[in-house]
Formats: sequence, structure tokens, C-alpha cells
Amino acid sequence: MKIIAIAKERAVIDAIEEAAGAIEGASLVLVEGSLSEGMEEARGWQRANVVFVEMQLKNDEDRASFAQLCRDAMGEVVVTASDGGIEDVRWLMRNDVADFLPQPMNANELRSSIESAGRKSRVQEEIGGDNAVVLAVAGACKGLGAATVACQTAVRLQEVADKGASICLVDLDFQFGKVSTHLDVEGRVDITEIADDPSRLDESFMQSLAVKHASGFDVLAPVERLVLWEQVTPEAVLRLMELVAHVYDYVVINLPPYWASWTPEIIRGLDAMALVFQVNVESIRHTRLLIDTIFENGGGSVPMYLYANRFKKKFLWFGVNMKDVEKALGREISFYVPDNPAVVMDAINRGAPLKEVKAGSDVEKSISDATDDLLKAVARSRGAAAA
Repeated sequence: MKIIAIAKERAVIDAIEEAAGAIEGASLVLVEGSLSEGMEEARGWQRANVVFVEMQLKNDEDRASFAQLCRDAMGEVVVTASDGGIEDVRWLMRNDVADFLPQPMNANELRSSIESAGRKSRVQEEIGGDNAVVLAVAGACKGLGAATVACQTAVRLQEVADKGASICLVDLDFQFGKVSTHLDVEGRVDITEIADDPSRLDESFMQSLAVKHASGFDVLAPVERLVLWEQVTPEAVLRLMELVAHVYDYVVINLPPYWASWTPEIIRGLDAMALVFQVNVESIRHTRLLIDTIFENGGGSVPMYLYANRFKKKFLWFGVNMKDVEKALGREISFYVPDNPAVVMDAINRGAPLKEVKAGSDVEKSISDATDDLLKAVARSRGAAAA
């Protein structure tokens, strides 16, 4: 368990050093100073399992820094402070902290708090740590082409990944998943069965649910049955993804166009996320809402890439200003995927990858090029984090 601590007072520093030293397998990076100073100096706090901070709850600078920390930290946050009242503690709780310890405190209660927070962040470590490269594809609403992008991303990964690398495409849309149809494979994942007892899902069971696609990668897709959304429990989904990330080298997730209770934890563990949209008012509005929601739920540090799907050059002829589109979305468009309904619909109807319908088509090439760029960006990011 990786712990990053930012503290200023000697008593707090002594307590965190003693607490971390008593936790088996824990590594501590301690930065002495104020919260804002510590966030600038500490490297990799965004990916620590637990971030422990000392702050002044009545200090505006500390509160602003803490708000940023909560947005970007992938692990759990534990706070201690010597000031503040009940309203300040409520403010901390609204920022989803794992625990608050008023001062003075002792090393034993701090150790207990950090161990509890570490257990909560364990799944995030498994999903987005040093195991698989995990990419996700999402559309803010139905019909934007996210499943097509996800399938082609997995196909391209199989083409360019190192020989022997294992790849899995996971469809987490348990109500209306399209991956099994797009690739003509059997959906075997019954999430309600897993939800009954997530602990019985082990590596062997998980692999029995995977179907090998002709391209060479595995596919985990839901059974073709309408599932009530409340039956899709966080414990079942996160247990599934924990095992997938442990077994495979590369994972591509097709996220559903709905926000679920488990969505933030999946997103916070990603190496990169592709957001698929189309150039129309409804799609742009929903995509901006999705981006804002991701930031509000702690996913702001995950690299997000915008795919303008089914893009037509005539949009420009008709006066569509893509700079205005980017302004509405709050970020630049990363990739343009051309509109080629003949190839895409033929591929869907045949249950075949795009290249089997028309090798080298513009839509296949654009998604493949985007995948290559994502992999390069992830490699740079992981290299920088390890430095």
C-alpha cells in the first residue's frame, strides 16, 4: 500500500511515521509543509492508495487545494485538523473523505484509519495500478458509436501489442450491450449470478466466461437478457474488473451510457478514456455533462480523449465552427472519425471487424490511428510516473 502524507506539525509527522511503520507492506512518502506546498512537491499523490493530509479547515487556500486533491486523487483521502467545527466536518464528508481525525490524535487510531482506507482503495489499485493497461470507451447517450470504437480499439490492440500480450474486451453495458452482436460472439457474463456471491468469482470462473474472438483477443460480454439496473451491484462489477486487470495485459472497457454507482471507481482506475460524441446539440450537451460529472467524482486526472464520430466534411461547409464545439465541450477534440455508414453497418450486420468488410477504410484507419496515439500517451504517462 502506497501512502503519501502531507503534514506540518511535528506531532502529526511523528504519528504518521509510527502508524505507517506498523502497517505491513506499507510504503510512506512524507512531505513536510502546508497542503498546497505538499501537493506541488509530492510526486504521484494522484495514484497513491491513501493520501493523508493535515490542513487548516478555516484556511481558504487549504480548502481550495483540498478541493483539487479530492478531484484528482484516485485513492482514499484521510484528513486531520486542529480547527473547524461540525459544518467544516460536513464539508469534508461531502468531498467524500475516507476519515477525519481531530487533533490531538494517536498513532493507533491513525493506523486503524489508514488501514481501513487502504482496504477501500484496493480495487482501484488492482484496476489501474501496475497490472493491465486499461482503456475505456464511453458515449454520453445511446447510438453514438461507442461500441464500434471499443471493438475496433481491441482489434487494433491485437495487431500492435507485443507478441504474447493478452487482451480482453469487456462490455459493462449489462442491459443493452452491443459488443457480442458487433463481434458475433456469445455473451456469457451473468452479472446477477456474480452479484449473488461476488467472492465465488475467481480467476478460473472468470476465464470460463471469456470467449476467444477470431482476431485473438478475449471478449467478456453480458448474457442476452434484460437486467434490472439495481441488480448490477458495485461489488460484482468491481470484483469482475479486479480479476480482469490481474489476468490480462490490456483491457478495453465498453462503458454503458448510464452513470452507475460503480462508474467513478472504474473511471478513476483507467489509463485513458475515449469519449465518443457526434456533432449535434444533444450529443454535445450530454457529453459536456458527462465530462463535468467525471470531474465531480474524482476522475479529473484520467486522460480523456474526445472522438468526433460520424464526422462529415459538409459540417464545415454548412458553417459549423469546430472551435465553438470545443468551447462548448470545454476541451479540444482529439480525433475525428469519418462518417462511413456503409462499412460500419455492414460490419455490424455481419458481426465482423471493420477490416473484414473493407480493409483500410477511412473509419478503420482513423480509429486505429487514435488507438496508436492513446497507447503512446499511456506509455509516456507510465514512464513519467515511474521516473
